[in-house]
Amino acid sequence: MVAAYAGTGNQVLASRCFLTFCELEEYNLSYNQLTVFPTTPLNVKTLRKFYIQGNNISSFDVNSTTFGQIEDLEDFKADLPSDSAVCSTGQWKSTHGARFCVTDSTTGNSSSGTSPLIFVLFAGIVVVVLLACVLVLQWLTYRKERSSELHSHASGDEHLYSIFNPDFEAHETMRVRLAADPIIVTNRIDYGEVKLGRCISRGGFGLVYVGTYRGRRVAVKKIRVNRDAEASQIEQFIREITLMAMLRHPRIVEFIGVAWEALVDLSAVTELMERGDLSTVLRNCREKGYRLTWSDHKATIALHIVEALAYLHSLSPKVIHRDLKSKNVLLNEEMQAKLSDFGISREHHDVETHMTAGMGTSFWIAPEVLNGQDYDERADVFSFGVVLSELDTDDYPYWDAANQPRSKLQEGEILQLVATGQLRPSFSSSCPAAILEVATRCLQVRPEDRPSATELVRIFQDLVRLELSSNSTDLRASSLSMDSVE
Repeated sequence: MVAAYAGTGNQVLASRCFLTFCELEEYNLSYNQLTVFPTTPLNVKTLRKFYIQGNNISSFDVNSTTFGQIEDLEDFKADLPSDSAVCSTGQWKSTHGARFCVTDSTTGNSSSGTSPLIFVLFAGIVVVVLLACVLVLQWLTYRKERSSELHSHASGDEHLYSIFNPDFEAHETMRVRLAADPIIVTNRIDYGEVKLGRCISRGGFGLVYVGTYRGRRVAVKKIRVNRDAEASQIEQFIREITLMAMLRHPRIVEFIGVAWEALVDLSAVTELMERGDLSTVLRNCREKGYRLTWSDHKATIALHIVEALAYLHSLSPKVIHRDLKSKNVLLNEEMQAKLSDFGISREHHDVETHMTAGMGTSFWIAPEVLNGQDYDERADVFSFGVVLSELDTDDYPYWDAANQPRSKLQEGEILQLVATGQLRPSFSSSCPAAILEVATRCLQVRPEDRPSATELVRIFQDLVRLELSSNSTDLRASSLSMDSVE
């Protein structure tokens, strides 16, 4: 059964329909501060259960069609109208233990009033059709003018988006998906309230801006939609937004909403992590002569990362991040770490789905993925082991100060050695023994030899409690061994 749940402030908590056209059977809008009775979900033919209790709905006036739809449901729950509520334009009717003022119920057999009503309806339909024709004609004229302008500026300005390109019709399906997906619709916010500032990050097909939304500083991720934009990139972005909307955890970057007016405006609005990504912070601190230590920040950052992984891996079905690296770990003003960038994350079903290849940046990829084998959430644990190397050395894995990057050929050679278990990222000579032991376990070639994210949470909770310092290399590894974990 496909179900959609909405919590306070229209925040979707769980769903499993993603980007397919959902055969929605259950819709829960309880405790959403609604003031008007929501009738739109009742138009979904497959809907069987509908819940709207805990809202501030002041009027339970519905027409007979809506009342019939409610009667046909298997289950319906709503708060009762107050005793002082009046029904002056219809009559009270009850179903599923709730009362409704049915406003257009037939109260007599006279047909004297039907003819004027039919005339009004017919006239309204004619007006709507005429307006639609005018709008279509204006749109076709505008599109033709903009298409000519596009061809006259073939040098390619980034503001000439592909919506004016004749090939843009291929994106029509995605616009329909946006309008039909209950997760997207429930989390939609007003695009006009999202104000963009400077661009702080540029990716292969994405841009991230500092912005504001209702007075709050936010991060706004937009797809780089130009004439070269591919439908697959837009679809991947929509999939990422859908997944972000489902995730709720203190160690996951908070998703605020999705906004758009046209497909080219599609924006994911999240909390702003003021200090940026972990990779940049580590290198900036090193260049300024101030290095973070395991005792002041690094152990806590590692704990935050594995807390996020443990949450993702605990979901049903499990969510595998697939692109864990320091660039995708963001830090706020208090140096708290949160996981971001779910562009290539996937759900993993233990029984029916096998996952192979097609995942994150090469130097963080687990051997089983490099070898084209099936993999599961333990691939994220291997990537975390590489992140521990970055935390310890304040440098890139493999291509660090001692091994400067040279070429794609060298990258291929490195990956071959990683895939066969002959090479692991380096650690500093001052790396605490307990950290090195944990990293070694995470970087095992055989996935079954790696600890789970839940085990890693308990290990790093112990490390943080012990206030492990960068000089505490004499700390006995046995004090953090798996034997001490319940």
